[in-house]
Amino acid sequence: MGRPRSHLATVVLALAGAALVGCGDPPPAPPAPPKIPTPTADPSPRPPPTERPLPPIPEDATAHEVSNVLRDALGDDGDLRAAVPALRRLVETHYGVGTNAGGGGARVELLAGAVAMRAAEVARAAVEGPAPDPARARALLEIGTAALAAAEATDAPEAADLARARAWVDLAGPPFDAERVGRTAREAPEEYVLVVTDDFELGETLLSSVLRRWAKGAPVEIVARLTGHVRAGMRREPADEETELASVGKRIAAIGARPAGVLRADDPRIEASGLGPGTSVFLVRPGVMVQASRVLVARCAGRMIDPRVLDDPVRATFPNVQPAPK
Repeated sequence: MGRPRSHLATVVLALAGAALVGCGDPPPAPPAPPKIPTPTADPSPRPPPTERPLPPIPEDATAHEVSNVLRDALGDDGDLRAAVPALRRLVETHYGVGTNAGGGGARVELLAGAVAMRAAEVARAAVEGPAPDPARARALLEIGTAALAAAEATDAPEAADLARARAWVDLAGPPFDAERVGRTAREAPEEYVLVVTDDFELGETLLSSVLRRWAKGAPVEIVARLTGHVRAGMRREPADEETELASVGKRIAAIGARPAGVLRADDPRIEASGLGPGTSVFLVRPGVMVQASRVLVARCAGRMIDPRVLDDPVRATFPNVQPAPK
């Protein structure tokens, strides 16, 4: 579940310097033709490569030079593996104090928090999109955990970010248990699309139009995530539960989807499953090892997402789903 960024996290981002500015934003797209094409790759940030060898940190490296290694690791093209030895060097040689981009002092606990936050972010992204990579995600979570341990900061707020990211990664199973994200419908199709979203998100034209197109050729189920608000134009307006359920029910019916459950704001399954804010879309298929089990094939998540990123696996599963209009 999303949470307001703490003061500590704000300080961490400032200390980590320019390398963190724009973290998680997709790279600029090339000039687009007049018609927007259907995306064929996950627009979320992807984890950095983990195969190339790490260059050693010179024995006589200053605290600022070691901190530069750390900032490089935190960059969009950086290798987070380099962050852990850099943090250890700061602890062992420089009294646990690094520097920020301007040369000022930065406690290693704050720098380790930045590494853990980044590791959680890219681990979540690694299991989203049409080609999930859970092994890479778990490796990144271990890096984040090791970073906090190196700074003796395992009780830092960013440890909760890692825990939520781990729950999100592990949600896939196998088997995938849809009840963990709020599905309560008694019977499930063998293959289906499951969406967890709220009234405001479901009012987004892009999301609703894609789900409507999918629903014409595939079973689409929607779990209503209650927030205490309904959509009124581009605003969120407070609403009681009855009003909110009625509004989201109308949107589900207009899409041609099937209501599959309700997830209230205080439901512990939100935290336990690692659900983030906004919308989560899951493509579910039958398992092959256990009878009646399901596997999570692909997913995407976030606020105001473009679910067309899952068009390829959805259409491969359901041939009757029409392609996105050109």
